Amino acid sequence: KAVQALREAGMLGNFDGRGVEGGPDLDIGAALLGALNDPEWTVQLHAAEALARLAAAVAPAVLKLAERAERETEVDAQRAAKKMWKALQKERALLELGEVLDAILPVLLDRVAELDGPKALMALGALELLHKSGLL
Repeated sequence: KAVQALREAGMLGNFDGRGVEGGPDLDIGAALLGALNDPEWTVQLHAAEALARLAAAVAPAVLKLAERAERETEVDAQRAAKKMWKALQKERALLELGEVLDAILPVLLDRVAELDGPKALMALGALELLHKSGLL
């Protein structure tokens, strides 16, 4: 069931360019966020871990760009930062890190609450990664 849910979400298969062969562009962030609601805990946990890794990877650039778009004193630099932010939004880039954290933390904390075993360790690893990246 879990594999079928991932397949239906467009997260499996051969990729050509930016999406599944012959299909529309894949919005990996939206697909992973949707997988957080899957009835299978394995799908939820793996989606939460993947989102944690993505968020941690993009956090330094996203936070810096947001800061420049809001607080840059040089007008041309601020304009360029705002233009870049809008372009990334248009491409459905993973920019709303707070929303991602709000979505994944309950899943990760539920697994940590089990206190033992690979599920808890996987969730703890994702939380540690978020902490090291400065998101927690």
